Amino acid sequence: MDPDNAGRYRQQNVLMAGAEHRPPDAVLVPEQMQEFIDWCHHDGQQMHPVERAARVHGELVRIHPFIDGKGRTVRLLMNLELMKAGFSATVI
Repeated sequence: MDPDNAGRYRQQNVLMAGAEHRPPDAVLVPEQMQEFIDWCHHDGQQMHPVERAARVHGELVRIHPFIDGKGRTVRLLMNLELMKAGFSATVI
């Protein structure tokens, strides 16, 4: 566990080893997360649950909001979307 970073958006820029994608600057994370949350509550609700779950997964991976635990959080939220709609959880 990392008590200095637990429960907060990342405060530093990160790179993903072996990936071409570069996550947004740390200063942009709170704004992008708010936009993501707004999308989840509005436009995202109009999507098929499987498509919404995939989009939740993809957007959170793209934003990379946390220093540690991003993958676990992304998978949990994706499965939450699926299970809210009556689908079984998936393992990635």
